[in-house]
Amino acid sequence: MKLRYYMRGLAVGILLATLILTIANKENRPLTDAQIRQRAAELGMIEADSVKLSALQNNQTEQTTTAEGSGQTEEKVEESKAAEESKAAAESKAAEESKAAAESKAAEESKAAAESKAAEESKAAAESKAAEESKAAAESKAAESKAAAESKAAAESKAAEESKAAEESKAAAESKAAEESKAAAESKAAAESKAAEESKAAAESKAAEESDTTVTIYIAGGSSSYTVSKKLAEAGLVEDAQEYDAFLCSNGYATRIRVGSYEIKPGTGWEEIAKIITF
Repeated sequence: MKLRYYMRGLAVGILLATLILTIANKENRPLTDAQIRQRAAELGMIEADSVKLSALQNNQTEQTTTAEGSGQTEEKVEESKAAEESKAAAESKAAEESKAAAESKAAEESKAAAESKAAEESKAAAESKAAEESKAAAESKAAESKAAAESKAAAESKAAEESKAAEESKAAAESKAAEESKAAAESKAAAESKAAEESKAAAESKAAEESDTTVTIYIAGGSSSYTVSKKLAEAGLVEDAQEYDAFLCSNGYATRIRVGSYEIKPGTGWEEIAKIITF
């Protein structure tokens, strides 16, 4: 009986030790022998040698007591011992199979953990790669936007320069046209001035030639200042009859005109003519 308890306790101890080692391996913190013994003691476990020794002592005592009390023969004791050993072997085999199953489960859990970790690392790598590609795409787009802005600025600068050049060309053309117009006006003015001078010189020359001749003006009685001015204009002594009549009236000659015939030279001034025909 004691051997059976011994084997059962041994199997439980192996299972618990396997679980402890599995937990320790999952946490990546291996336990020392002292820590394993401490954990086993906290769980109420004892070492296998102590259990075996206690079990053998109890078994011997039980066998001795049984042999003495019941008078069983030595052959029966041997048969009982063989049966117990067979049972213990079966329990030991079951414990080994349980241990193998626990180790297989631990290996599977470790493999699953490794695969999960690899999957997480792969996912993290994929996310990191996607983030880098997104960043690169954003930077490329920003570079394209910058290039477009620089191209637009260059085009605007070129357009501004061309506009400025066109305005300067237009201003130069207008300035040249103004200078040419001014030069033409000055040339025309010079030509007109020259023509006027020539005309004046011709008139003076003609007047000089005519200075030796005289024009006879006859003023009848009752003639008005305008009638006299008209006769003077018809004789070529004044240019405009109305202007000369206004001159006579404004200077008091209109009421002082004398009746008679007068010899007046062409080119005589208005004032001198007025003095000749008045008293």
